[in-house]
Amino acid sequence: MKAEHLNAFIKSALYVTQAVFRVEPKYGKMSALKQLESTHQINITGEIYGGIEGQIVYSMTTITADRLAAIMLGKSIISFDELAASALAELANMINSHAIRFMGDDATQLRLRTSLVSRGTQIPNAIKNKPTLVVPIEIPRIGKIELLICIHEKEKAVA
Repeated sequence: MKAEHLNAFIKSALYVTQAVFRVEPKYGKMSALKQLESTHQINITGEIYGGIEGQIVYSMTTITADRLAAIMLGKSIISFDELAASALAELANMINSHAIRFMGDDATQLRLRTSLVSRGTQIPNAIKNKPTLVVPIEIPRIGKIELLICIHEKEKAVA
């Protein structure tokens, strides 16, 4: 993983969350995992492909997910439903799109797949056996999102 690719996602997460929620988010101490995995109940997974491939997961508690969705939708969330999930998927899509933009010239061949929301600690179609960077993003009065970045440069085909 190149530092400039990782930094693009961190910068984008801070930029978008500040713009949407009108608070100043902060990122915490980063850590690494041997492979992509989550310990939270709500996960929003986005995929990137092209010259860089992998998954970006926004992992959070149900309480944080409810708070984020409530602000985005402008109403209380009684039960985490399809509308709340859609709001969070849109948040992830905004962050991912800005990250691509922040990559500059490296982004010319990159594409994103629409983010999917899942409940439970299992991440559907999670990449196995690839290192993952974990970046906690603290959003004041809302909660913490763990940004799980599992991206790598596309492997060249052997002729």
